[in-house]
Amino acid sequence: MCCVFDLALFFPIIGKYIDYKMDFIIVTPESLMLYSQHGIFKRDTTTLNVVNIKTISIQKDKFLYSVFNNGDIVILSESDIPYGEVTLRWIPRPEKRRNQMVKVIGIDLQANQNPKI
Repeated sequence: MCCVFDLALFFPIIGKYIDYKMDFIIVTPESLMLYSQHGIFKRDTTTLNVVNIKTISIQKDKFLYSVFNNGDIVILSESDIPYGEVTLRWIPRPEKRRNQMVKVIGIDLQANQNPKI
């Protein structure tokens, strides 16, 4: 009975690990493709057209985010995704990742003085 109880506690940890390690994003000058793995057999794919992206912002509102230099990257778009917002959670070095995304997409930071982009 004890072994079954230990396995029940262990599986959510495996699920969170898979979710953390198997989520990724592909950035091209035309689109963003987001792949989110939920467990072993379920994967969600979302594609955003770069023309529809309004902002790319970073949120670091948790203590562990600051300790491990992780954060959430929030992409706000005008597309038909529910609520128009896509959040990438627990991204290592989110400022660097955001700058890499902006560079590939081709957004000119000097021309647009909006600090969120």
